[in-house]
Amino acid sequence: MSRKFTRKTLPRELAACNQWPTPDISQLLKDEQLRFAKYKEMIEAYLGGAKVAERLSAYGIAYADLLRQLNRCVAHDKSGHLIGWHALLPYQRVKTYERMAPLRQREICSKGGYTGALGKLFALNPDIQAKLDKYLLTGKRDGAAPESRVTPAAAHSYFLALCGDHGICSPSWPFSVDSRGKTSLWRYTSRFWDEHYDEIAVAQYGQKAKAKSNTGTGRPSRLQANLPFDVVELDEHSVHFIGCIGVPTCKGIKWVPLRRLSIIVLADRHSRAILSYGVIIRQEPTDQDILSVVARALSPWQAREMAVPGFELKTATGMPSALISELAHCGFNLLLVDNHLSHLAEAVLTRLIDMAGCAVNYGQTGHFERRPHIEGIFHRLEELGFVRLPSTTGTDSQDERRRDAEDAATKHCITLDAMLDLIEALIADYNARPGAGNFSSSPLDQLRSDLGDSDLGFMPPWVPPRLAHEPALDTTIETGRVGGNRTKGVRPHIYLDRVRYTNHVLSSRWDLLGKTVVKHIREDNIQSFIAYTDKGECLGEVHALGNWGLEPHSRAVRREINKMLDSGAITEIRGESPVTTLLTLLGRKVAAKALKGKPKISRDAQVLAEEERRGNTTVSELDTADTTAARAPLPREASEEAKRRALTPMHTFKAIN
Repeated sequence: MSRKFTRKTLPRELAACNQWPTPDISQLLKDEQLRFAKYKEMIEAYLGGAKVAERLSAYGIAYADLLRQLNRCVAHDKSGHLIGWHALLPYQRVKTYERMAPLRQREICSKGGYTGALGKLFALNPDIQAKLDKYLLTGKRDGAAPESRVTPAAAHSYFLALCGDHGICSPSWPFSVDSRGKTSLWRYTSRFWDEHYDEIAVAQYGQKAKAKSNTGTGRPSRLQANLPFDVVELDEHSVHFIGCIGVPTCKGIKWVPLRRLSIIVLADRHSRAILSYGVIIRQEPTDQDILSVVARALSPWQAREMAVPGFELKTATGMPSALISELAHCGFNLLLVDNHLSHLAEAVLTRLIDMAGCAVNYGQTGHFERRPHIEGIFHRLEELGFVRLPSTTGTDSQDERRRDAEDAATKHCITLDAMLDLIEALIADYNARPGAGNFSSSPLDQLRSDLGDSDLGFMPPWVPPRLAHEPALDTTIETGRVGGNRTKGVRPHIYLDRVRYTNHVLSSRWDLLGKTVVKHIREDNIQSFIAYTDKGECLGEVHALGNWGLEPHSRAVRREINKMLDSGAITEIRGESPVTTLLTLLGRKVAAKALKGKPKISRDAQVLAEEERRGNTTVSELDTADTTAARAPLPREASEEAKRRALTPMHTFKAIN
């Protein structure tokens, strides 16, 4: 303490002892409690202006000791907080220990007599402390590139090097002791990192720890959800288990593992209910995946028809829009998303805002803690089901449940249908499961309670019905030009991804040549789409011409085919859809690899599985049994066996359900 206060010189704001922080003395010994009470009583009387000479004499307390305790109480700790009555606790320090005695040279390896030696060394050589502190904060040494992470051992080594650079050597401390000051420096390093946690969190513990540390600070979020649908959160998550698809080969069905599926979840912050979700088998979602999930939340939920026999949804489980009629067509006020590229798409910023009636909040990059509830939902879904499967990948590389997930997936035939059934069942069950966030009520029960509470004043935020012919939210809107040539007799048509489309209406509209048209595209299947003139006149559903119109296919597959056609990897076959050509080729590649040894995750298998999820193909029915140029049909027995195994429910799924 730089100044000794009396009641006359003590600042008024410090003299308000009734506002000083007060400790708990219930755990102290009786003598310690009496000592605390005596000093507290005397300080209060002294600051109140009373004469305390007689009372000090009665308690056996010297006036100088009273002032010493008063000044300890009005001192501040390193963080700048007033110590207050805590200074009266036994063995309580109010300032850092400072060694007053000089550092004398002692015999090498001598013991004792070095208390406070590190602090004294820093006081005599402030440049050493400054360089060491900079290294602990940034990982940078003089003129060197920053280290990815500073360890206590590396800090000690650098400290000794700094001491040598400043002429400190044996027999001076720290070279005069066996440990060379290791214990003292490690304590200093640990204390330094604790005091500068926010600055070193990313380098020392990673971005996830830094983001997590932003929570639990005692400061409430400014984005408070007071009613259902006030704030909703949307995020993607890769599930922690692996499934497989069955590919027919000349030696029967071979099961090939798939990359982890990703689920996109839309959840209400107030009730913690999942409002909608989507599943993709690609690595990254697109803006249309995001819009599709939101679109399904704005209308009554259509539950998935379970494909695995015996695996059914529990009663009274599901989505709020399906089970609570008042919430069948609700929008929301604020949508929280991260800065993923799919969220930054123009369609998300325009059409989603218009259709759902909400504002979109992106927040800072790398701050997943802004959406804590949806992160908690992902954790619960994992613990309720995903990590209980034999093909789980675990929550991290150190998880004991993490074994050979690919081998387990193929061994137990965890099919795509089984995975989709499980995700549907777990999400439906989550909405009906009581949780601590709703005071032991389920999200569905919480929503019903909010609807029935007249004092709460909750009115479902219904969105107006979509106008006739207004495109759905999950419909892609693009513009193009009508092609054709009167001189050559080429009838009017439209192109989409290098494929010509037309119908009997458009083919007769020679007046539209060169004019702009608007295309309403459903990207899950682009065999056809609806076209309009720039004035809004409907031209009807136009269809892909030639072989492209023979098989349903997604836009992603169309683009994949175009790339392979350009590179010469595939060629068009007369009378056969390019889609069939590609899927058969991919199936044969997967089958050939499966026959060579242990099946591995491949991009080809992912493309096949994604098209099967969209309903555009069935992998088990592809002509992939013969991996040579000959295309022998799949034996009937193998095909039936494939279907039987694909629909066989696993006891694991039954247990989870």
